[in-house]
Amino acid sequence: MHYAVVVDKSNSINSPVVTVVPLTSVKPHTNIKRLHRGNVFLGNELFIHLSSKISTLDRRIEEDIAEIQKAVPDFKTALLSSDNELRPTLERFERFQKEHELLQRTRKEFSRMKTGSIALVNQIRTISKIRIYDPKTNYDVLSGVKLSNEKLDLIDNEIISLYTGQ
Repeated sequence: MHYAVVVDKSNSINSPVVTVVPLTSVKPHTNIKRLHRGNVFLGNELFIHLSSKISTLDRRIEEDIAEIQKAVPDFKTALLSSDNELRPTLERFERFQKEHELLQRTRKEFSRMKTGSIALVNQIRTISKIRIYDPKTNYDVLSGVKLSNEKLDLIDNEIISLYTGQ
């Protein structure tokens, strides 16, 4: 499995394929000032985005825990209760559980990630959406992780340079 940047801006949700530029991590011996033609250094942007996502999830989960504890001091009794007033709190608890699972998966992915990414524009390809592992839903690790417009422009310019000769 590889990370990739989707470059198919106007891709229909009904389309079975999407165009991507694969990514690779910066190796210790890589000289980022002398990359091969077709490679674009993206810096630590993806690493920073995932780190930020972890911090945001941490903060949100802590707030959820505090709010649930304030609303229902004896949560075990509340789970057994059929009190309709507790329904919103129990629904929030279910959302909290999903976010907590997402946080755990995100931390695991983050621990495997290396700093520094290179877009392999010369390996651009169209793939089946069936091959996309993550993200598929809003509760997936990479959901909402995007490159800045500046980095996307670097990729666009390299595509233009490689395939139009400009």
